[in-house]
Amino acid sequence: MEDLWIHSLLECNLARCIWTLEKEEIVELLSGILESDVKYWLAIMVKILPQEDIARVAITLWAIWFT
Repeated sequence: MEDLWIHSLLECNLARCIWTLEKEEIVELLSGILESDVKYWLAIMVKILPQEDIARVAITLWAIWFT
């Protein structure tokens, strides 16, 4: 699978269950970033998310990946 990280962090069943705990608009923003390179995706995420949400989202992404 070419975009394994996208599937793992946003689309798999476990990730979807975790993201239901987050604000809907944040999940929509994350899902709407159409970038296949994870580094650029993260850079865009940091630019578009409100400052108070970046740390929580980053920790959530780490927890999903670690799981």
